Amino acid sequence: MYLATRPNTLVEFGSPSEVAVPNSTGQITCPFLRDGVDIWYTANTDIYRSALVNGYYQQGQPVSELNDPSSHEEGPLLTPDGLTIFFTTDRSGANTQGQEDIWTAERTSPTGTFSAPKPVPALNSSAGDWAGWISPDNCRLYMNSDRDGVRTVYVAERPR
Repeated sequence: MYLATRPNTLVEFGSPSEVAVPNSTGQITCPFLRDGVDIWYTANTDIYRSALVNGYYQQGQPVSELNDPSSHEEGPLLTPDGLTIFFTTDRSGANTQGQEDIWTAERTSPTGTFSAPKPVPALNSSAGDWAGWISPDNCRLYMNSDRDGVRTVYVAERPR
């Protein structure tokens, strides 16, 4: 995975530099950059985090409290404050075994450990569901679902 930055939207991106190399081989997918503080991504069916230390992203580490060895996790999506994460998994305990559903976990500080993950019943269906983007105020979550037989973008909203 590579990262290219720019100081503002009026200038071109600089040359990319390699970041967040996982501990094992495999394709890196679903990268999520949280305010330049860390990068969250999926590799080898697990969620990883690469922290920014002294201006460099460190080698990615698996987020063990979110990963289930018997399932596939992907698409980590953190709220802007870093206290809540949404991700997609095919683990049991949600709507349909074998289908991908959106799960969430919380923590009390941006550097703390997440609570045990749990499914989000209001977002999940009997089809595949994937989290995509959450608004800065945490009131709108855009997601994909194939509940109508074709992958479609949905938005879930809650009051401010």
